[in-house]
Amino acid sequence: MAYKVIHNNKEHRFETKVKGYRALVEYQLLDCDIMNIYHTEVPEPIGGQGIGSAIMKEAFEFARRNHYQILPTCPFAQSYLEKHADYRNVLGYSNSCSL
Repeated sequence: MAYKVIHNNKEHRFETKVKGYRALVEYQLLDCDIMNIYHTEVPEPIGGQGIGSAIMKEAFEFARRNHYQILPTCPFAQSYLEKHADYRNVLGYSNSCSL
């Protein structure tokens, strides 16, 4: 199923509403063009439908388009990366950058 994912730039998150519930992925932009994905939230009543993965895909595509490197501090973001090797090229950061 396709979900309409919106980039809420002001709140630094990607989100969608399903059956009146909001699911989201939150991030922060750090020095050296690093995008820290630190929180994923999918309410239990709409869980298990691929909503978190759909939102995460939008976040990773945003990072790719904008040449950000991803720092996945959220366990769901880490799990998503393990399952989607095609996004590993946006993973990582330089040790010369201050976090």
